[in-house]
Amino acid sequence: MIRNKRDFVDYFESHIRPKYEDEVTKAAVVNQNFMKYLKVGKLIFLLIFLLLFVSGVVFGILGVILGIFAIIGFLILYGHTKMKFIKGKDEVPKVVINSYNDLTSLNISSKQTILGEIIPAVLPNFIYNPRGGITQDELKDTSFFSDTILDIAETDDAIIGNFNDKEVRVSEVSVYTVEESNDRKRVIKFLDSLVLEVDMKLDPTVEMYLTYNRYNDDSYNASEQKSLHEISLANLYIDQHYKVLTNNTVVTNKLLQPRNINKLVELMEKTNKKISLGVKNGKLMLLVESNRDLFEILTPEKFNPEVIWEEILILLDTISYVEQIGLDFKKAQ
Repeated sequence: MIRNKRDFVDYFESHIRPKYEDEVTKAAVVNQNFMKYLKVGKLIFLLIFLLLFVSGVVFGILGVILGIFAIIGFLILYGHTKMKFIKGKDEVPKVVINSYNDLTSLNISSKQTILGEIIPAVLPNFIYNPRGGITQDELKDTSFFSDTILDIAETDDAIIGNFNDKEVRVSEVSVYTVEESNDRKRVIKFLDSLVLEVDMKLDPTVEMYLTYNRYNDDSYNASEQKSLHEISLANLYIDQHYKVLTNNTVVTNKLLQPRNINKLVELMEKTNKKISLGVKNGKLMLLVESNRDLFEILTPEKFNPEVIWEEILILLDTISYVEQIGLDFKKAQ
């Protein structure tokens, strides 16, 4: 395990940077070849257009119809060939360019190459999994967000592993709201977040959330026959900014003791991030609002060992906090 910044920088320069440069080289090759495809496609399209014009002049309407079919056939064939090229076929490197001028916007396989090596080296018993994060259905099954807020949840990256014999999953999630007006729909990003889950083996019958008011605008009146109801903790800061939802008031009051609330506030001050907390199915969950993409390290400005090391330390501190408060929760049950 790499334990300090100096060792990480040495490891990064000797093991990671060469792999990164290989991926950038692949991206450059794909970019050049893709531009060739575009140029050839434009030339062929121009020739077909001229053929259509000449056919219309010489053969009349029949020539025009045949020319149109020729154009449609070309577009289908060209589009199919281009998609094969982008996805990677045979000798073509499997690197997708999100922007033709950005040779470091690499696809999942490239991130897997880089992060798949960094994560286990720094976080033993953890792996990077680009498709292993919390799903939209799983997030909707919680009450961090009301149905009017959370319409779409998109998980981009995740790390999965074991921390002090507890299963941990950290997912990057973007939450979107769909607004409808005048028979038109607009998809609006509500927030970017990290969702941390630690299986603390808590009482699986208890469900509880300490979630920001703006995330959840539902009414939770105990008389409405909902599984959760809203309570007050008699804490000025919490009552101003949060909504406390639970199916067990007695246990929740034990869990959210002042010292645990203080730990949450300290973590928010340390990370400068808004944090919500939940308990469901025996797991302790933290939802950390963040406008930074933790796993998008392949751009020149972020591909810096010192920056990456600081990000990892923040992540470790957060996981450690979740476990610590989870242990307090187990004692309080």
